[in-house]
Amino acid sequence: MNVQWLFILASFGRLNANGNVDLTVENVLKFYGASEDEPFMARNCDTTDQKKAPIVLNSIEMSPHPIQLGRFLFVNVSVYLNKEIGVYSKIEIGMSIRLKTPLGYTELCDFVGEEFCHTNDLCDHIAKYKDRCPVAKCTCPLPQGQYNLTQFPIVVKKLPFDLYGSFETTIKISERGKHLGCIESHFCIGSCVPPIF
Repeated sequence: MNVQWLFILASFGRLNANGNVDLTVENVLKFYGASEDEPFMARNCDTTDQKKAPIVLNSIEMSPHPIQLGRFLFVNVSVYLNKEIGVYSKIEIGMSIRLKTPLGYTELCDFVGEEFCHTNDLCDHIAKYKDRCPVAKCTCPLPQGQYNLTQFPIVVKKLPFDLYGSFETTIKISERGKHLGCIESHFCIGSCVPPIF
């Protein structure tokens, strides 16, 4: 066994009387800085200027949590628009997705590609829902007011590889380069604790 693996395994737990590493759940959780039941969390990034931000997240809930790949995710969302948005028929979304690791966070957008982490035209995307629109209107512009989604089903695609762990996201929303809103979230996929091996 090389020195790096010995260091990593020793970090998980103490050596027992036989000289083997004691891999207890508590030691793994402590190493990752995680807990088995980390709650889902989402909030506005614009907390100091929340009333001035055009898009304000009031609440979001999802189940199940942790998210299970290849299954439905049901979302309840309450958002208030302080002004009409999508006037120019193009709302951009930029996203950062970070996986929690023992050494900090790893930016996944560097690996999955720009098309996964950036939407050039949200208006075009929501227009696809016009026949089964979950809110009053699924075309831009979206008028000022309250928007609520209740038990909105989202299919979470299965990936060609296993993905588990604790994630943080930052979603920045803009129109013609002007800031509309920002939402930060924390969630888990599969399990809040990634597999050791």
